[in-house]
Amino acid sequence: MIEVRRTKDFEKDLPLLRKICNEELYPDFSQREVEEFLKDSAFPYTQFFLACHANRVLGFCSWSVEDMEDGEIILKLSFLAVAGKCQKNGVGKKLLLDSLDDVREFWAARGKRARSVFLNVKETNEALEFYRKVLEPDQETLFKGAWRDGSGIVTLFKKL
Repeated sequence: MIEVRRTKDFEKDLPLLRKICNEELYPDFSQREVEEFLKDSAFPYTQFFLACHANRVLGFCSWSVEDMEDGEIILKLSFLAVAGKCQKNGVGKKLLLDSLDDVREFWAARGKRARSVFLNVKETNEALEFYRKVLEPDQETLFKGAWRDGSGIVTLFKKL
């Protein structure tokens, strides 16, 4: 069974996060660059989650608070990465949905209501269809020509 858990000890979980980040998101970055990038995110405004099975990390994601006003927050799915051999097996869906529930509960316990969520993804990224299917966005916007290769960035937005 897949367990989704918030990172409780960031320093302890950092090597696991770094490994998946290097393998699935940023293979061109050095381990040190990825580690510095991850450390720049400050709890509670960014929270990391791991998907694990039998003491193996299958994936991770992070949610950040993009904006906060009058007791409401807008959440951003900053990262989601699943080990290649575990993709298309429900790990990403469970990770995204369970972590979103956890983040909403975390902020609700602090008197904040998650009003909406969004994410940005390169239009040529094969994960775009996954995000459309799992998140079921209310709105989608393409920002053309964002990347050197001419491809754009797609923003998916959903009210909660």
